[in-house]
Amino acid sequence: MQDVVVERFSENRLVVISPSSHTQDEELMIHIVMPNGLASHRANVITSQPISVAGTLCFRLELHLDAAEPFSHDERNP
Repeated sequence: MQDVVVERFSENRLVVISPSSHTQDEELMIHIVMPNGLASHRANVITSQPISVAGTLCFRLELHLDAAEPFSHDERNP
């Protein structure tokens, strides 16, 4: 999943508008740019609903987030 629009974000929930569908309970890795750098979270899809955005089929995904995982030096500089 790339290039999504964040609709809502809280400590353990994220709702995004995505160009692609994902199945319920699918496990994802989410990378979010935060004021103090890049945060990575493991996430599970709670719901995936088709919606129309400017006439284009998109999907509203509600995700449950686990605690943020820090990047190691090797992941930042491959």
